Amino acid sequence: MGKGEPPADLEDFSGLRVRGPGGVIGVLGKLGAVGTSVPIGLNCFVVAGVRPECSVQDVFRGVTPFFVADVLTIAVLIAFPGIVLWLPGQMGYG
Repeated sequence: MGKGEPPADLEDFSGLRVRGPGGVIGVLGKLGAVGTSVPIGLNCFVVAGVRPECSVQDVFRGVTPFFVADVLTIAVLIAFPGIVLWLPGQMGYG
């Protein structure tokens, strides 16, 4: 836990380092691997329930390429963390 007053505006963040896991956590959240996000399977069942002309299998078949792309994105970000840290480094935070 931090001590003192929380930062109120952007200038108060001066000197703080930006960490790479934030980008990876964002991608994991899309897949439902973070406790505060809705799992991808639940979303597929909801879509299948709202659209009667689509079966659950159709929805999962349609989502599969995007799921694979997200898993590959996570693998690349873990293998090459410099990708996540490049932009903050260009902005002077890295």
